[in-house]
Order: sequence, then structure tokens, then C-alpha cells
Amino acid sequence: FLGYGAYGDAVTSPITLSLPDGWLHVVTNACLLLHVTAAYCINSTVFVKNIFKLLWPRLYVSPSHSREKSLRWGIIALLVLMIAFTIAVIVPYFADVMNLFSAVSIFSLSIWLPALLFIETHKAEMSTTLVFINVFIVVLGISGVGLGLWAVMDDVVEQISACNIAV
Repeated sequence: FLGYGAYGDAVTSPITLSLPDGWLHVVTNACLLLHVTAAYCINSTVFVKNIFKLLWPRLYVSPSHSREKSLRWGIIALLVLMIAFTIAVIVPYFADVMNLFSAVSIFSLSIWLPALLFIETHKAEMSTTLVFINVFIVVLGISGVGLGLWAVMDDVVEQISACNIAV
């Protein structure tokens, strides 16, 4: 947000492409790689756990065999990560699909939907100020969804225009 505010349309997407070559670019990309890898491992834990329970139900509930459990868990987690990476590389316009998904889900699930559910469950005992604050959060979140969708669609239209494909 601040990069776009400071540099306007000169900022490319992803914003790391706008950084000058050098140590800042390398450190930024290394931090992003670390973040994405750690976040993916955390987010895939439930999925890996369910696969582990499906493949080795007795081993999952066993109080012993911790080394064997850890090894098998690591193998499944690595395979899931490799499959996800392969899909991301092979599927055309995967980044645009993820941007679209993020624009809708991040603002919805983390901002306006919780505020709306809070209003709905506590409206009887809420003060006018609290209702106003939560309605403001809902409007802000829905605006974020709209702006995110606008940015994603703008990128998609720009990519299609760059392809010189007649429709």
C-alpha cells in the first residue's frame, strides 16, 4: 500500500520487482521465501494430519514410535509441498487465481465477516457506538474486497492485452 502510494503506477506487481538490484532485493526475496514456506507448512498441517491418519491409523494413535512418526510426517509434508509447488508452476495464470482468491477471502474472513457475525450475535446488548464501529469495519472490509478485485481484474486485463489475442 505504501509503495503504491509513494510511487503510483511505476510500481510493478509483485512489488519486489520494483526494488533495485542488490542486497535489499536478495534479502526481501529470501524473507518472502522463508515466510511462504513456513506459512505453507503451518497451513497444511491439518491436511497432512488427515493423510497420516488415513495411511497409518494405528501409528497415529500409538504413544511410541516417535521417530517413525516424525519421518513419515515429514515425507508426507514434503510430498504435499512438492505437489503444491508443481501445481503453482504448471497451471497457467495460477498467480492470478490466487490473487483473486486472496482478494475475496482475506478481507472477507479476517475483516468484514467477523464484524458482521459479531453484530448479529450481540446486537441486543451492543451500544450505538459499538454498532457504528462494527458497521464501519464491515464497510471497510467490503471496500477492501472491491479494491482487491479491481486490482486483480486490472492485472488480468493487462496480461490479456499484452498477449495480443483477438477475442
